[in-house]
Amino acid sequence: MKSKEKIIRAAITVFAAKGKHGATMDEIAANAGLNKAMVYYYFSNKDNLFRQALVYIFTQIFKQVLGRLSQKRRKDGDPVTELEQLLRRHFRFIANHPIWARLIFYSLINEENDLKWAVETLQTTSPQFSLLPVLSLIERGISQDRFRPVDPKQTAVSLAGANLIYFLGRPVAKILLNLKDEEEETFMKKREESVVDLIFRGLLEEKEQNSRKIKSKGKRK
Repeated sequence: MKSKEKIIRAAITVFAAKGKHGATMDEIAANAGLNKAMVYYYFSNKDNLFRQALVYIFTQIFKQVLGRLSQKRRKDGDPVTELEQLLRRHFRFIANHPIWARLIFYSLINEENDLKWAVETLQTTSPQFSLLPVLSLIERGISQDRFRPVDPKQTAVSLAGANLIYFLGRPVAKILLNLKDEEEETFMKKREESVVDLIFRGLLEEKEQNSRKIKSKGKRK
């Protein structure tokens, strides 16, 4: 891993634990296994490093989750299958990087200007960074009578929220659910299935729901 990426990943860990103002460049450098001069060389100051950390997170989410949808987008694809794959990719990505979700949530509450800057920067430097593929997928499902006539923008927000909510409140959720550490892996597998099931029960037309139930029963057998 290159030094710059090491610094950003270390910064994400420290910022998520201590916040932007509680973190220090010394801690970030130590976490990255590099000297502080190297951190300043690449990022000049803590504010810039914080913003670049957010840009990094959103870039990775786009590449790993939405990027594939952009590349595979086609009119003859099955919107139900494509949306399920998208949901699962997003869930697994967040599950593998829960600390990233925590930093996004922290930024939403405390550093809104930095968050806006990161998104606007990506839209300017990377025009492909967009929710349009998701909105187009939902609209295609509606036009094919596979999805109910929902609001695509509201639905996209709901999709993201359903996957993020557990990871945002993970410590409290584990206490409320009386969930032990050794039980979490099994819980997470069930959580993924639960999110997919919940979304599609609300999104699919009745005939699609019935078809999905029949397929599900067949898999269990």
